[in-house]
Amino acid sequence: MAAQAQFTREFEEKPCDEARFVADYAGVVIGTMGCSRGPIPSKLALWADWLVVDKRFRRQNVATLLYKNVENFAMTLGKKYLCLDVGNIDAQRAAYAFHFRNGFQIVGQIPDYWGELQHLNIMTKYLAKKD
Repeated sequence: MAAQAQFTREFEEKPCDEARFVADYAGVVIGTMGCSRGPIPSKLALWADWLVVDKRFRRQNVATLLYKNVENFAMTLGKKYLCLDVGNIDAQRAAYAFHFRNGFQIVGQIPDYWGELQHLNIMTKYLAKKD
């Protein structure tokens, strides 16, 4: 599903087990991240999707703050894991490093998912309860 179609559906329907978080600065959207039941629904996991931050605001903790919102939302639903997919690690090195620094680990890979040597990497993070 294209991002625009997904975002439109999320904002119009407002499903209770999905969320889209938006970061803004002076009334201008500078980032977004969503989460949903994802491609493999589970009682224990939520899937993060479409982390996008305006390049002018990268490395200013916008993505980390969006993630914290997603993680908190997942925990309010009783989820223990946050999952996501990252494309080819060589081409997506910054995305992979960011997720790794934020507690995600690769738990699976589908080789050649998008084409030759274009692997789909599945990452997950255990959501520890905050006391």
